[in-house]
Amino acid sequence: MAFKCPNCAGNLYYNITEKELQCEYCDSLFPLAKIPVPEFNEGPDLTNDPAQGNMPLVSFICKSCGAELLSPDESMLSYCSYCGSEAILEAKLTEEIKPKYILPFQQTKEQCKNIYRKRTEKMFFLPKDLKDSEYLERFRGTYIPYWMYKVDFPEPVTFEAKKKTTKNKQITETTYEVEAKVDGSFEGVPYDASSCFDDTISDMLMPFDKKKLKDFHPGYLAGFYADRADVPAEKYHVDAENRATQNAFDALSLSVRKSDKLDATIISKSEKKTLIKSEVIDNFTALFPIWFLTWRNKKRVAYAIVNGQNGRISCDLPVDMKSYSLSTIVTAAILFVLLTLFVSMTARTALMICSVLTVVALGLFKGEAREIRDRENHIFDKGYFVKGREVKMKEKKREKIREKKLFKSKKTLSTAVIMGGAFGAYVVWLFFNDVDISPSQKLLFVTFTCVIIGTIFAIQARSSLRYVREKSIRLFNFVAWAAVAASFFIAAWDPVSDIYYYFGCLACGLGAAIGSIGLIKYYNLLTTRQIPTFFDREGGRDNAKE
Repeated sequence: MAFKCPNCAGNLYYNITEKELQCEYCDSLFPLAKIPVPEFNEGPDLTNDPAQGNMPLVSFICKSCGAELLSPDESMLSYCSYCGSEAILEAKLTEEIKPKYILPFQQTKEQCKNIYRKRTEKMFFLPKDLKDSEYLERFRGTYIPYWMYKVDFPEPVTFEAKKKTTKNKQITETTYEVEAKVDGSFEGVPYDASSCFDDTISDMLMPFDKKKLKDFHPGYLAGFYADRADVPAEKYHVDAENRATQNAFDALSLSVRKSDKLDATIISKSEKKTLIKSEVIDNFTALFPIWFLTWRNKKRVAYAIVNGQNGRISCDLPVDMKSYSLSTIVTAAILFVLLTLFVSMTARTALMICSVLTVVALGLFKGEAREIRDRENHIFDKGYFVKGREVKMKEKKREKIREKKLFKSKKTLSTAVIMGGAFGAYVVWLFFNDVDISPSQKLLFVTFTCVIIGTIFAIQARSSLRYVREKSIRLFNFVAWAAVAASFFIAAWDPVSDIYYYFGCLACGLGAAIGSIGLIKYYNLLTTRQIPTFFDREGGRDNAKE
């Protein structure tokens, strides 16, 4: 099945630098056109298009997660790129539909590792494995399939545009009806055609330079993985048409503005779709290059992905809890000594500061809760659900969140932000009006504001946690909120002895510390993913060369 060297019969791999096939043994170089494609005639006819045809491959199946790794040769793999299992993979012959285009690798493995090192060199709390030079050898070249769509505009477009003129200090606005035709067709941004390659990661790798696409030749796959396109083309038809509609409207608006100095009327997304008729008239697959690194920790995996064309990088970078905890303890001890020796403050002021810091921790926690909710429920990964996979959140709720994040033009201010702004304005007003307020009143006002804002943050975080599998993380959210509530009750009680205020400071400190630990644990959940347990996965090829 493999591409063989005409000189010594050794295996050939695609040399990224030379842009030719090279022998692993004698180092001879050969243009792709001079190497015959291995024949394989046992499989079924997968396509009715003789110009596209099929191609022979070897399929490796991971016994641990069911990942299916495609390769031009029969070299056995040492571990699975998708779950990180070090297991021998079963091999079998298969036949796949050839993609129409391919974007060959331009970044070598060494360049990829240098890009990754530059990204992580100042990350002090990164697990040691993710900085180890030997471990970075696990970077593997992978071709990911994407659907490309050709969209046509069959009907002329009529829309309103306005022109403002100023004469004698009077502004006159005139409305015109503009009729235009969108010439040609639109070939939009590619859409990830692999059901288990997360669309959010795919988006982070963009853009690829489509001008450098080449007609597919299986020789480009020699030495690399090749994922299979298992998401139906129809899955992204609406997305492609909507993107084409938006681009067409933007182009028409710019055209009338430049030629006639008119401003197109701002209309909604649904109105644009009605105004500009778009239709997908063709679709085809193309393979795009990435470098893929897997890091496994118990039942979680983290990925580092590098765009194999331009070096753009997307990383899941967890925090090592041991090194983080140690550095936090040392930093806290140093700050305690410095504050004790050089700063003098009352017990009420200390409690006020601790309350504010705990609310900040709650706010950060809320934001992380929303992010991991979106990831675990694959809010922006439509291809994930192609094989009937399910998550805790219902589709109607997922669609509502997508619409809110993708199409909402104006974001409403949360109650917490409004109250925080009002509190700041009030403090400024007190300062400029020299209002005499007792320390007890100041503390009561600050802690009351903190408990209201903290309650809002805690409720918002709890709302997101409903859709997250890890339930123990809710305790961190509650403890931080309870600490803020305790500081308010102490302020309302207004005891004479300072010991109660210091007790409140201790409670807030513990609450903020526990909340911070929860935040880091939650961050690690966000930056890692559950080990895939699918048994319908198609993917990759090991033994990538430079």
